[in-house]
Parts: sequence; C-alpha cells; structure tokens
Amino acid sequence: MEKSYYCERLESTLNFLPDRVNFCCAWGEGPGYKIEDYNQVLNKKDILKRQKYFMDMLAQGIIPNECKGCIEYKEKVSSPKPNIFQKIFKKKKKFNYIIVNHFKNCDCNCLYCSQKLIWKNIENNYRLSNVIKSLYKSNMIDKENIKVDFQGGNISCLEEFDDIVNELINNNCKNVKILTNGIKYLDSFDKFENKGNIAFGISLDCGTRETFLKIKQVDAFDIVIENIKKLMQHNYIMFMKYIIVKGINDNIEELKKFIDIVSELNINFFDIDIDYRDILHIVDRDEFIIPQHYYNIINEAEKYSASKGIEMNICDYVKQILKEGKA
Repeated sequence: MEKSYYCERLESTLNFLPDRVNFCCAWGEGPGYKIEDYNQVLNKKDILKRQKYFMDMLAQGIIPNECKGCIEYKEKVSSPKPNIFQKIFKKKKKFNYIIVNHFKNCDCNCLYCSQKLIWKNIENNYRLSNVIKSLYKSNMIDKENIKVDFQGGNISCLEEFDDIVNELINNNCKNVKILTNGIKYLDSFDKFENKGNIAFGISLDCGTRETFLKIKQVDAFDIVIENIKKLMQHNYIMFMKYIIVKGINDNIEELKKFIDIVSELNINFFDIDIDYRDILHIVDRDEFIIPQHYYNIINEAEKYSASKGIEMNICDYVKQILKEGKA
C-alpha cells in the first residue's frame, strides 16, 4: 500500500514573510515561494499553482524538503489515487488563516528573537494591507472562517497596522490574534471592541523587572503591566506567554513569580515555550538535548498554575521535543 499524506495547514494558510509567502506557519524556507517581484504576491494564479505543487507531492507520498521534520502533515489512512487533492483543491481555493509576519521592526531587543537571525539583512518591500484587499477582491478568503494572526516584529512598529485593521473590520473578520510586547498601547486596539473573538497575547517571560530587562534589553516592565491592565478593560481574550531562556529565567522561582502576576491580572491561561535559538538554528538538531531541569520546572509550573486556577498550555512543537527529548 502506497503512502499518502495531507496537511490541513498547507490547504488553508498564507504566511506573509519579509521575502516570501509560505503556506503554513513555518518561517524561512518552508513550503511556499520566494518573492522576486513584489507584485508577484498579488498574483492569484502563482499562489494557487505553487500551493498545488506541495499538496500534490504529499498526496503522492513524497515529503517536500521544505516539509521534512514538520509535525503538521499526516499520513492518510487509506491509499488514495495520485493527485487525490486536485478535486478538493479546485473546490476550495480559499484561505482561512493569514499570518502577518512580513515585518521585523520592534521596540525591544529580546534575546530569543528569531527574526533577527532569519531576516537580518532583509527588509519587507510590500504593503500587506494592499495584499489583503486584493485577496478579498479575488474571493480567495473564506470570509466566514478567516482567522488573522499578527506575529511580527511588533505591531506598534508596523506603520500600516491601522490600515490592515480597517481592511479586516470592513470585511467583518471576527477572529484575530495579536501578539505584542505590550510596550506601546495603540488606538487601533480599541477598534476591535465587540468585533468577535479578539485575542491579545503578551510574552512577558518573567516575574520581575530585573529579569525582564535581561531578556528584553529594555526597561519597560511597569509599562507593559499597565498596558495589559488597559487591554483587560475590553472584552478581549487575554493570554500571557513565558519563553524559557537558558541561564536567565529557566528556574521555577521566576516562573512562579510570573504565574503570580498572571493570577493578579485575572488572566486565565498562559503559553509556555522554549527559546528557539536552541532549536531552529542549529546545524544538527541532534545536538540540542532538552535539559532535564526544563522538565522539572514545566511540571512544577503546571502544578502551581493549577493551584491558582490558571491553565498552562505547552506549545505544540515544545510538546513534541519534550516527548522525544531533543529537537
């Protein structure tokens, strides 16, 4: 029986990066295409043709180099005929997940920032607000189910953020997630009031001002806490994030102080992640073995957060490498 694969992300995602568009959440050389001519990003035919190329390879049991090592693609249980996704592809042709990752500007200098490593010498040369407008006009967006995920960079440094927000609101987009460092509160945030499932996530990564300064390399801990309180005045979904950075916040004492802050702010859940410099940018992934104390502090944090009535979510990729013990 010949193997065949599929990937739901590949079928529905547009991830806009500074110099390329990927059809999944991957950064760098993921399944997508590099933008040589910046008008190309608006070309519906090119987008769909390239997406179909990767879908067909998986359907025929071939794992593209851009997909190797990913946890998202799955094996089909049955043995389909070659190009089984062609009918699905022709029927769907709409995207329901957009990731805004095309900019790298930020007002802090986090030690763990992958953007600085991947896009160090690359600047974005297109306005995504125009791209989104074109996608809606071309009927390539699933308006009923579209979800937009702002990653970045930091949106406070994205000059066209307000234009993108207006475009989404004008098209009745009801599912938006915004990751921000919380250093600057934008008036655009208020536009999402009563517009649907709007989530704001802030990666505080610490429980003290001193540790914040070590990781973020800016002295803005108190400002961030105040801006979180301002966001909490709205009916938005709020969550926090703690990225474990080796030698700085990889201890249960700091993590408990962080959980205490989450509790004091009346936020119900937080994500826990690992510094991706240890994972994504090493030549041989077998070199990175998960330190034993990572397991210990994550287990202790889960117990402590449960005692506070707070849900701790371990990011999917982190779950995988914790299970396997390596990246």
